[in-house]
Amino acid sequence: MEYYAHITEDGRKQTVLEHLNATSALCGRFAINEFKPFAELAGLLHDIGKYSLAFQRRIKGGKEHFEHSVCGAIELHKLETDKSRKIFLSMLEYCIAGHHTGLPDGGSVGDKEYEQTLQARLKREHEYIGSSDYSAYKEEINFSVPDLKKPFMLMFGDVEKGNEREKIERYAFFTRYLFSCLTDADFLDTERTFTPNTDRQLNADFDKVSEILDDKLGGFKADSDLQKARGRLLRQARENCKGEENVFLLNMPTGSGKTLCSLRLALDLLKKSGGKLKRIICVIPYTSIIEQTAQGFTELFGEYADILQHHSNFVYNESGGDMTAAKLQKACENWDSPFVITTNVQFFQSLYHYKGSGLRKLHNMGDSVIIFDEIHLLPLDVLQPCLRGIGYITKFLNSKAILLSATMPDMSRLFEEYLPNVP
Repeated sequence: MEYYAHITEDGRKQTVLEHLNATSALCGRFAINEFKPFAELAGLLHDIGKYSLAFQRRIKGGKEHFEHSVCGAIELHKLETDKSRKIFLSMLEYCIAGHHTGLPDGGSVGDKEYEQTLQARLKREHEYIGSSDYSAYKEEINFSVPDLKKPFMLMFGDVEKGNEREKIERYAFFTRYLFSCLTDADFLDTERTFTPNTDRQLNADFDKVSEILDDKLGGFKADSDLQKARGRLLRQARENCKGEENVFLLNMPTGSGKTLCSLRLALDLLKKSGGKLKRIICVIPYTSIIEQTAQGFTELFGEYADILQHHSNFVYNESGGDMTAAKLQKACENWDSPFVITTNVQFFQSLYHYKGSGLRKLHNMGDSVIIFDEIHLLPLDVLQPCLRGIGYITKFLNSKAILLSATMPDMSRLFEEYLPNVP
């Protein structure tokens, strides 16, 4: 028989195998090289529970309960393998078991199977998750545990002996990262099945944006001490941003043109990367500032760049068939856009959330230049995770960060503690 993952209202069908292969391919495309095999494996196994007869009856209109999302995690957990492999497979177990409901708490071995922790879900047998066997997946799916050397060295290779806190933080980060790849890939492939003509393509001509910005900056006449000072600061900033560092500090006084200068630096870094960096993300603390910045950028570059605004004060008007507005509204889900303007809250929640709706954006924070405006306004009670997040994105996901402030505090000790081994 054929096993179906999705059936549309007009009767079109996608088999489970088609969905698993497509999701696996997307997962691998989203992930960094060291984690591609693990991301592909997560995509391949995430919906093997749909091979059950109970799910097949349900998808055709039946009312039978079957918890298909946990089955892939259960199968991984059954594998006889050494401790180091178990550590990495557990990352996938979290992602697969929670790909609909969100990353679960780990729990403990004493948890009962009806609880919602990962340990509880891994104990569930057919009597609890549903009354049907899903082992038919073995007729179509073959898998093996990927090699661990590259991901292990990436995650732990430079961690000082005894620094268990750093190991735990990195483990959690990469679990959320894999979860981001999986949930976005799963959603996008499902969307293609139900609405195959969906257009999500957003574009930016950064060469033209750079040209317009240079014209804007060159249009300021250097006929006053203030304008001359602005020019000197811009030249100094561009010169100091030519290095190979991942994190740059831009300390410029109020009124010196910080916003346009930071964008100029971001464009320089994009060009220097030779295509490795793909987007600019501007992270701003206040909605009043974000609206002003977004309006200014849209007026300057809107003809040549689709600028995504993602904050609570802005809603895209999709009436009248505005296709760009519709695409931008969809891009709020995963930030698959070349130019993003957002808030501190939205950015850091997207790093530390447990729901797929929040974490879908995480993998698209990679390959980016991220400008953090008014960095001194990060709340002190969450400063540690914020700085760690910036460090991990720049160290592991091929991104650059520009920390911008008119009143830059001395953050050297904080960087040493919370951004270890991040240049």
